[in-house]
Amino acid sequence: MNLKQFIQEISPTQSEISMISISWNEIRETIQQKSEIINYSFLTGSYSRHTKIHPIDDLDIFFKINFWNTYYYENDWQYIIYIEEDKLYNHQLKDFIVDFDWKKCISPIKIINHIWSIVKNRYSTTNEQWRNWECYTAFFSSYNLTIDCVPYWQVNDGDFFLIPKWWRDIFWKRTNPRIDNEKINELNNFYDGKLKDIIKVLKYWNKKYNESRFKSYHLECLIYYGFQEKCNINMSYIELIQEVLEYISDNLKEYQNIIDLPCFDYMYFNFSHNQKNMILESIEIFDDKLKYWEEYVVAYLKN
Repeated sequence: MNLKQFIQEISPTQSEISMISISWNEIRETIQQKSEIINYSFLTGSYSRHTKIHPIDDLDIFFKINFWNTYYYENDWQYIIYIEEDKLYNHQLKDFIVDFDWKKCISPIKIINHIWSIVKNRYSTTNEQWRNWECYTAFFSSYNLTIDCVPYWQVNDGDFFLIPKWWRDIFWKRTNPRIDNEKINELNNFYDGKLKDIIKVLKYWNKKYNESRFKSYHLECLIYYGFQEKCNINMSYIELIQEVLEYISDNLKEYQNIIDLPCFDYMYFNFSHNQKNMILESIEIFDDKLKYWEEYVVAYLKN
């Protein structure tokens, strides 16, 4: 089996995609029907970028919050959403207010907890539910599926959304998953589909052989920038993997962070010294296997 055949094997099947569509539509409809402040949502993350591998075990859904009569303040990549003073007492988000600096602002944690309460009431037998960084997360055992529900505000005068910044009850941060998709698709088309193929291969390796594991989105960003800086269109799959692994290794040794694709924020891997060394060792082992033919590499990955 060559790498192209292996990539097809680890990609989600059509029946799996159909099953997942039913589950995520169900939860988004539940939240939109039960909430007075949410009327739109969309699927994002690696599923929407078509960089998932089998099995599909997690999804990301963005839920749009109706932030009327509000304005935002930015300070060093951190944002606060304030309510206009004359709109405080009849504001549709008055139940989600906290005080900060003598003003009233929207609490991201209260918004997340609002989503949490809706899902908890609807799916009372769901195994696990928790607030997870910038989102509410639920695990559905019947689908063996984790769903992250992320509230967002679409900024009218900018090319970004604001989503909760996990560690404070007042701060939001910039993101734009549509830019992620556009940049991944553009570079993937330039490389005749090889970018997404390599993302899938390295996600499989990251999950199976990399005990300290990169987060999925962090790994996609590393691969994207690796393609930009070290690769060319004439390289084989083996050569592309080698160059990207070298980029990842160099980044981990020197920076231990990567900027997101919209170039809004630096994301830190937060690995300990031992974890970093374990990853570098895994990269070295995999790189050694890449000195041989494709079938040998596939046999190593599947072993």
